[in-house]
Amino acid sequence: TYTFNPPLVNGDQLTGVLTRQTGENVNTYNILQGTLTAGNNYNINYTGAVFTITKANPIVAFTSANGGVYGSNITLAVNKGGSSGAVSYQVTNGTGSATLNGNVVSLTKAGQVTLTATVAADNNYNQAIATQNFTITKATPSISINFNEQITYGNTMVLGYNKGGSDAQSGFTITSVEGTGSGILISEGTNYSMKATLVGQVDVVFHVAEGTNHLPAQIGKTVTINPRSLNLTGLAIENKTYDGGTTATIVGTPVLDGLVDGDIVEINEDISATFQNKNAGNRSVGLSDVSLNGINTSPNNYNLILPQLSGIILPKSISVTGLVANNKVYDGTTIATITGTPTLEGFISGDIVYTTGTGVANFSNANAGNQRTVSVTGFTLEGTDKDNYTLLPTELLANIEKQTQNFVFNDIPAKILSENSFTLNILTDKNLPVMFQAGDDKISINGNTIQLVKPGFTSLMAYQPGDENTNPTEEKLQSFCINPAKPDLNYEVQSNGSIVITTTPNLNYQWFLNDELQPEWATNSINITQKNRIIKVVAFVDNCYREKSEPFDLTITSVEDMFGVKIKLYPNPTHDKLIVELPKRAKQMEVFSYDGKSIITIHDLQQGINYLDVNNIPNGLYIIKIKIDEIILNRKFIKSN
Repeated sequence: TYTFNPPLVNGDQLTGVLTRQTGENVNTYNILQGTLTAGNNYNINYTGAVFTITKANPIVAFTSANGGVYGSNITLAVNKGGSSGAVSYQVTNGTGSATLNGNVVSLTKAGQVTLTATVAADNNYNQAIATQNFTITKATPSISINFNEQITYGNTMVLGYNKGGSDAQSGFTITSVEGTGSGILISEGTNYSMKATLVGQVDVVFHVAEGTNHLPAQIGKTVTINPRSLNLTGLAIENKTYDGGTTATIVGTPVLDGLVDGDIVEINEDISATFQNKNAGNRSVGLSDVSLNGINTSPNNYNLILPQLSGIILPKSISVTGLVANNKVYDGTTIATITGTPTLEGFISGDIVYTTGTGVANFSNANAGNQRTVSVTGFTLEGTDKDNYTLLPTELLANIEKQTQNFVFNDIPAKILSENSFTLNILTDKNLPVMFQAGDDKISINGNTIQLVKPGFTSLMAYQPGDENTNPTEEKLQSFCINPAKPDLNYEVQSNGSIVITTTPNLNYQWFLNDELQPEWATNSINITQKNRIIKVVAFVDNCYREKSEPFDLTITSVEDMFGVKIKLYPNPTHDKLIVELPKRAKQMEVFSYDGKSIITIHDLQQGINYLDVNNIPNGLYIIKIKIDEIILNRKFIKSN
């Protein structure tokens, strides 16, 4: 504003405005005349003044919320009233609490706190303070639950939960949905679980009371309690023979596997079973008319699982009739012949089944016998129902009669006892070995070997006794001589100088002296006193004769040589030992073969009888050289068996 003096005249007025130095900050500014004028008729003498701007007191106010929810963070803000001064904040806890980090306040307890904002002074404004009562309200807890929406009757499941930070008490409630299901709440401290006790639906609600910083809350969901699987076991299907129907027979005792402990559930007894179709084979069997009866629990709590059963329908055995097996004579084969017309017997009326093929018959074995089993094969079943049947073995009876046999028994030539035995290998025309039987004790039988026991006329019976397939032959007889062995002659010199000659005992004998028969000599021993004789003997039994024995030469050499030394050699020939009779001792006796080889040498021979063993030298003529004193004498002898 301004004043002027003196007043203007003639109604003149001042126009224009004052001005001041530019500037809005705290300072002193000159007030200038500016455009102020009274017109050209006036001169204005301007007396200036100053304009002073002092610091203002800003009006500070909180622009952020005056309350918040527990657990949240609030960014504080104020209107500084034009001041550019820095702002600082302070929290004063009351019934509630909060923490400050810069201009962010964290709400840590529900209740009241006081917020203070201080705006520092700047060039144009003084420091200013604003306060605000701040209400921390209780939060709604973010609670959650964690469990399945499905459970099986009788099972127990854990009820998981999260209280969302609330410190209040919590718990679960379980209520039936329209009375359909039920469950039992199990609590152990802060752990909860539910056991499903009735099939249906239940609402499971988790609730949390009001806490220090949280409001009350609840959450829930519907849980479906499903029936428990109950397996029916212990049953089986009895195999049956095809009968044209599908009815099956159940065997065993039904057992319900899977019952909850304590539950008593029974199954009805009149269960029906049916094969899937009537035909033979391994067939599925369906059960029907099966029901449960709950004694102390609802049967609806269980879902009965029927077993997958099967049974075998066995083909029905049927037989072929109308055939007869023929008897035959044993031929080593099982081939049989049959007559008649094959007819099926035993099939279900209305079924289409018949036989084709030609019957092939065989005895059970090839051996002879009465009422032998004859098996007939070669027939097959045909027709739409053939697979429901099996053809029984066709068995008939017939006889296999024994075959006849024969053999040839040739004459047996005379044998010599010294041959000991002979062998006969005879087969019948059926290739069976002939057996033998001795006619007396002159022979013995060992298989097909005939042992010659003693000489004489004997007989041998031959026969074949047959076997299970062959009739015995007739008995055939052959007689023959067993001639005595060629007689051996033995001798013994008697004290009177005679010689006793003996041969094989217990036979009949013919003795020959110088090849003349001596009828009066009939024993096996004779006494010979005559010299220069040749003795032979023939032994016989039952007119079975053997050739004569080797000659026994009784030529006794007695020589009186020029030295008067008399040596006797006998018997000569000899077959085993030669007697050398010496008149005195001899230094040496040596035997030479007729070709001059030395065979035997003996030293220091005694006076009288000496024996020379010639058993081991060959038959032949030998020379003996005997040295007596200084004289050497030669003599001859014959070795003969």
